[in-house]
Amino acid sequence: MLSLCELERAAGELERRIEGHRIQGIVQPDAHSVVLETWGGGGPDSKGRRQHVLLSCHPESARVCAVEGLPRAPATPPRFAQLLRARIGRARIGGVELVGGDRQLRLGLEAREGRFALLLAIFGRRSNVYLLDAE
Repeated sequence: MLSLCELERAAGELERRIEGHRIQGIVQPDAHSVVLETWGGGGPDSKGRRQHVLLSCHPESARVCAVEGLPRAPATPPRFAQLLRARIGRARIGGVELVGGDRQLRLGLEAREGRFALLLAIFGRRSNVYLLDAE
């Protein structure tokens, strides 16, 4: 599980790599993980490059990290993956930040339907990934 210091470094690196990108693909390979495939603009390290980001809320190993590619999607996507695809598929990533000086990482998203945030809360056994709307 990532410490606050490790999560701060990961957030900075993630922002540098994917800010301004669009979400191209979303896969939920298991009950604790979501992988986003992004593509597009952003900083000098990301322009025109595909990125894959894992958000894991596993009770013993919650983390955010870059991965090599999209994992194989289940034949029937889980409901959370379906919701993410419907709401934030093709959304632009507006920023990456930590919330409240705690182990909560927020991806700001601008979609057709409005603004959303994908929040990874790393709290041990209570870790979770949430999709939040503007309200």
